[in-house]
Amino acid sequence: MANPFRRHTGMPPQKFVGRERELKELERNYQQTLQGNPEHTILYGQYGIGKTSLLIETEKRLKKANTIRISLFPTEDITEICDTILREAQAQLNLKPKILRERLEALDFTFLGTGAKITLGPVKMNPQSALKGVVSEIYDEAIKKGKNGKDTLVLLFDDLHEITGATGGRILSILSNVLTILNQQGKNIMFVATGAHDIFQRIRSIHESTVRIFHPLEILPFTKNETIMAVNDAAQPEGKVFEKTVVNKIHSVSSGIPYYIQILGYYSFQLAEAECKNKITLSLFNRGFQMALDDLARRKFRDLYETCTPEERVILRIFTETKEKEIPFTQIDRKTKINPSVYLKRLTENNILIKTRRGVYSLQDQMFKEYLQTYKPYQRNGTKNFRRG
Repeated sequence: MANPFRRHTGMPPQKFVGRERELKELERNYQQTLQGNPEHTILYGQYGIGKTSLLIETEKRLKKANTIRISLFPTEDITEICDTILREAQAQLNLKPKILRERLEALDFTFLGTGAKITLGPVKMNPQSALKGVVSEIYDEAIKKGKNGKDTLVLLFDDLHEITGATGGRILSILSNVLTILNQQGKNIMFVATGAHDIFQRIRSIHESTVRIFHPLEILPFTKNETIMAVNDAAQPEGKVFEKTVVNKIHSVSSGIPYYIQILGYYSFQLAEAECKNKITLSLFNRGFQMALDDLARRKFRDLYETCTPEERVILRIFTETKEKEIPFTQIDRKTKINPSVYLKRLTENNILIKTRRGVYSLQDQMFKEYLQTYKPYQRNGTKNFRRG
């Protein structure tokens, strides 16, 4: 029997649940674009929140549109960006490569080789002109092809933060300008992208005006009802039932983060299947939980902890050894015997802590706290309180 849960990020669950608020907003944006008022949205949120899954579901829901979904990668090269868009447009919209090639060659683009697949040669023109030319020609060809009579092109970019680092951030500014120009020319192009939790902070560091055309849509953790659907809707068709106490436990320790719900479900289901059990009890879940935690330690948590400075590890130990979810600055200051301000700032910037209100902090990730409490890495490296010198 196939396991209906996933233990990897970036993979959609077997059954998509929830996110009705976000899907309704994206549908409204699509209708606005159809009417000649294009909308551009960035879906952002923390690790494992389900951004990629939502982007894939958006593509499925907008089946009447001309959609291109692209997974971005770190690059500063406008040729690579244009070539990727061109290749995916050809494959996903079934556009004829010969026609695209001829139209782009008329704009002074060059190509490598011949045949059914086109490969863009090095772009020698202005980068903005290049990207504008590629997107414009794809739009014109897609509309001419007349898919369902819809004169709209929807660009779905996954991991937008990949092109916002160092000098690569200029591509995002160029993209913003290209979308604005083409929309002003009457081309109904809608843009939806996913990005890390700090994507808008990164964009602003490049150019403040780049932010203006993108509408921020934060992806929040699952509600308890969504967690129940994510677990039961996957398990029940396979003849497995999660006890109510187990589902409550999954929601609590996962903090409603879909990836953690999936990996907890995966190992619990795997154990139930191996032991020929149809009911996932709390006892079985606890064993599956340890397997999931081991997996997460290898994939993420161990490296996350190792990147912290000795002073930051002292602060993390305080959060680990208390039952309180929130700790005020004054208590951290007293217990660490260091000046913690700079370290709290860095832990917050690295998405390890969150500032819940003025002067009060909390671990953002409950599963990370479970890792710290179970593995106690601070004991292995001899973390101690620091005294002000």
